[in-house]
Amino acid sequence: MPKDENELFEVEPKNEVVEEAPEEEAPVEEEKPKKREKGKKPKRVLSEAEKARRLECLARGRATSLANRRKAAALKKKEKEQKEQEKDQELKEYLDAKTKKLDVIGENKRLRQELEEMKKRASKPVEPMASIEEEEEEPTPPPKKVKKVKVREPSPPPREPTPPPKPVKVDTRPSIFHGTSLDMKSIKFL
Repeated sequence: MPKDENELFEVEPKNEVVEEAPEEEAPVEEEKPKKREKGKKPKRVLSEAEKARRLECLARGRATSLANRRKAAALKKKEKEQKEQEKDQELKEYLDAKTKKLDVIGENKRLRQELEEMKKRASKPVEPMASIEEEEEEPTPPPKKVKKVKVREPSPPPREPTPPPKPVKVDTRPSIFHGTSLDMKSIKFL
């Protein structure tokens, strides 16, 4: 810093006495710069043609935006439905596989029961019929009316009638739910 402040700046020394001029002259008003108000700009005036053009562009933009939003919504809905169908397909395949396994087990169990019942009812084997031997004879005369006498062999005691089959429980649910404890109401919450 310079030692003498007066060297850099043209400043009147403080010790000097300033002579005042007589007030004969009219006071000069200093012009202060006009302060501009912040944030307020003059409003732009638009012509009728410009207003109409801008409204038309605005309407066109809104229509385009609406169409794009509808497309996006439709695509999203389609993807959601496809995902749900894939999940349903996987669930159906799982339940079908489980049902087939249970059906095979049930069928095996039923066949074993039938086999045991057949063993219990084991009856005497049926004797083959006695073969009829034909003799070669001379031409036979025309047949005469002859009374035929039937020879009855003693009949075996009557067997007990077979019991009717047990009623089968029919599952009225859709086939993908057979063999499970699920139904449409419970699958809704999966």
